[in-house]
Amino acid sequence: MNIVYNASYGRFEAQFSTDFNGDLATVKGAGFKCDGPPTWTWWTVKLASLNKLRENKPISGLTINESAFQQYTHLAEMEAKNAEARKAFAPVAEEQKKAKKQRKREEEKERTYTTLVIPPKPGELYDFIGAEDLPPMPPFEFKNLPPPWTGPRCVYCRQPVYLYEKQEPIPTCIWCEKNLEKTS
Repeated sequence: MNIVYNASYGRFEAQFSTDFNGDLATVKGAGFKCDGPPTWTWWTVKLASLNKLRENKPISGLTINESAFQQYTHLAEMEAKNAEARKAFAPVAEEQKKAKKQRKREEEKERTYTTLVIPPKPGELYDFIGAEDLPPMPPFEFKNLPPPWTGPRCVYCRQPVYLYEKQEPIPTCIWCEKNLEKTS
């Protein structure tokens, strides 16, 4: 099996040898993905998949293209730097997790729960909750009020008259225009 780097897709691709079934099983075990028909190209972008393939080499052997090897070494260097950074920031991340858990616990303590006692309904076989059993909802308040209308208004009902409604000879909304047609 040969590993090449496809720069146009930014991925490593496996080229099978004459032992197709052995190479296929090895590539699947390493975590490669397949494009499907018509090319059936097996590929990966992950360094971990390449390392698994390197540890569990196929029976037919394993070779790597020069450009693929350069890209592999570049990815390995980046992975090493990332691992060092993760180690350096691990204590900070742990403290952030602990602080988040502590805030969550405090929020749970601050929550107030009220018990709602629903009296049994006379003559009912089953207890159920109806709208009459719940406390009234507070009135709805608009968070974002629309700006006041500055355009023309209907001379009959004082509602806004939009561009698609009758403007001449006097501004009239569709509703009033329709009602005027019925009465005349």
